[in-house]
This record gives sequence, C-alpha cells and structure tokens, in this order.
Amino acid sequence: MDRIGTGYEEVVLFKEPRKFLDTLPQEMQNMSQMSEFDTGFVCGLIKKYRPKKILEVGTFTGATASVIMNCAVLLKEEPQIYSLDLAKTHNIGKTVNVGFVAEYAKEILKYKNYKLFTGDLLAARIEEIGGNIDFLILDTVHRLPGEILDFLVALPYLSKDAVVVMHDMVLNLSSATASTDFDAYSNRVLFDAVTAEKKYYMAGGESEEIAAGLPNIGAFQLNDKTRTQIRDVFSTLAYTWSYFPEAEQLNKYMTAIETHYSADLINLLKRILAAQKVTAEKKQVIAKADSLAWRELLLKVSGNDSGVVIYGSKDFASVWYKLLRKMDIHVRAFVVSDGRKIPTEWYYKKDLPIYHLSELPQEYSNSPFVIAVYGQNTYDEIVETLQSRGYTNILFYR
Repeated sequence: MDRIGTGYEEVVLFKEPRKFLDTLPQEMQNMSQMSEFDTGFVCGLIKKYRPKKILEVGTFTGATASVIMNCAVLLKEEPQIYSLDLAKTHNIGKTVNVGFVAEYAKEILKYKNYKLFTGDLLAARIEEIGGNIDFLILDTVHRLPGEILDFLVALPYLSKDAVVVMHDMVLNLSSATASTDFDAYSNRVLFDAVTAEKKYYMAGGESEEIAAGLPNIGAFQLNDKTRTQIRDVFSTLAYTWSYFPEAEQLNKYMTAIETHYSADLINLLKRILAAQKVTAEKKQVIAKADSLAWRELLLKVSGNDSGVVIYGSKDFASVWYKLLRKMDIHVRAFVVSDGRKIPTEWYYKKDLPIYHLSELPQEYSNSPFVIAVYGQNTYDEIVETLQSRGYTNILFYR
C-alpha cells in the first residue's frame, strides 16, 4: 500500500538583495524582522513570478520592503510596491516612524514606485491601493482574527494567480523567547485552510532557529478554487480570537468584506462575530480572576526586600523572569539542580548569579522561590529537596 502524503513546493532562495541592508547607516542595520532565509524565500518567489504589484501588510521599520525594492532593482524590474502598517511609530529603544528604513532606501535606490501607508487598516486603504495585486505579504499581528480578516479584505483585489506570503508561521512555538506568543498562529491557520494551486513551505538554513527546525515562512499561489472554496477560510474565524477588534476597526473590516462576498458568507461571519464577542467578555472575567492570583504573589513578596529566586530549566525560567520583571518584582538569582550544567547563555541580566543548589548561600533562605520546571513529578521533587534544606518560602506550592 502506498504511503499517504505529498510534500510542498520548494523555492530557489535569492539572498543577494539582502546585502543592501549592510550598506545602510549603522542605525538602520539589523532592523529586519525576517532572517536571511526568510528574505531569500520572499525574493526567490519574486524572481520566479516577477510580480507587477506587491502589497506588504505589516511594515515595522521597512527593512523587508527595502530588500524587496533592491530585489526589483537587481532583476531590472520596477513593480509598484505598497507597504501598510496600522501603527505610525515603533519603539526600538527609541521612537521611530514606521517604515523609516524603507523611506531611506527609496531615495538611495531611486525607486519611484514605492508608497507607504501608516495609521490605518488595510480595509480602509484597499480601494486606494486598487486591484491586480499579484504578490501579497502578510506579516502583522499573527493572532486571530488579524491576518484572516486582512486576507479576506485583500482577496477580491488579488490577481487570479497571485502569490501570498506569510511570515512567523511558527511564532507560537517560540515561547522560550516570547512568553506571550502562544496564540500567534493566525498565518499557520490561513496557510492550512486555504485552497491553492501551490503551497511553498521548506526547511533548511536560517529557518531552523525558531522551533525544532520548522520553517517560519510559507506561501501559496491562488487558483479558481481559492475563491470558490473560501468558506473554509471564513470558518477559521470560529477559532477563539486572541483579541476582539475595536468597534471602529470592526466596522471598517465589515464594510470592506460585505462589498465582495455572498450573503451566506456574511451571515456566517456575523454569527461568528456575535459568538466571539460573548467569548471575549468571558475571557475578560477570567483574566480578572487570574489577576487575583498575581495579587496573591505580590502580597507574598511585598515587604520582602531580598528578591525572588528562580529555580528551573532554561526555557521556563526565562519566561518566569520576564513575567516577574514586568510586574516590577526583583529577581535575585537563578538556581539549577546539582549536576546540571549552568546555562550562562540565557542570562537576561549579566549581573544575576546562577548557583547549583548545594552552592546556594544561606543568605537566600528567606527569599521566595519560584519553581520553573516542566512536569509535576519534577516539581514535587524539587519542592521536597528545597524544604529539606530549609527553603520553605515557595510560591504557588500547594
């Protein structure tokens, strides 16, 4: 019996355009949110399909748009390129205008066909951008309903065989470095749900830095069935949303979508919206209840000037560190079990010591301990060991 399953298409990477970023002023370098592999993937598709109209939704500093402009220059093409971002500024240690790198690159490359929109949704600008978009990049909030709604807004304006690229497809699996990204999978949902002519998704190279070698970028090419089977994409909006758009934003989305889709799909969307609103209200109530647990933690550590000690493994301990620091709770030290290698590479503050348990100074005996490990058995063993050594102030231990 034959095995079930077929692979995705692969892209011949085109990395040369990214070298342009190295020629920029020092303060504009290292600004790209895409890796060398990712921009090579994007430019490889541009080289293959030679689009005439490109739309990037989610711009940040504009470094990726700069690479795309240089890609077009190297290919001796000059497609119309649009970038759009809901934000007007970003904080990168200092406040900068969204797309400031792209605006600089536009002048250096003498690229006339680039236009940047900031401070508004795609739904509010799509009419101005117009149709025949044959290359779309979705790289925005990465959470539902974000990119799903943006794709539904864009689809009527895409050419019949347009290519759609999605970045950060495994951001939800990168929790070791971004503790709030567990629900960042909207692009993955879109990629898996859409019907398309071809899907591009490939492992290798710099894409392996995030989640066990899973690629962080993918793409698909539209065909006639993308539109006739779009109900599957509408249906994904029934997954629980990470956020509920503000009324003004939701009205803009609905206005854009109602114009182009059938009555049955709009009715489905409205029913989903009603259900999601109720769910969002329930989540707010639960969040308030959860905040009481955090208040309990604050009460336990308030008045204790010695600071919290985090006992645990690299990934989980780093998440706890970031959470505690956001709450302005002082972290005093890290502790690992005897016999384990001290992983100095995960310091978030270079002046924080890391001890083996047997080497922990007695002065820490009054400090509250957070046990940051996976598995109930491991947790219980560590608590028992700490208590046997006189460390009894253990947070959240039941």
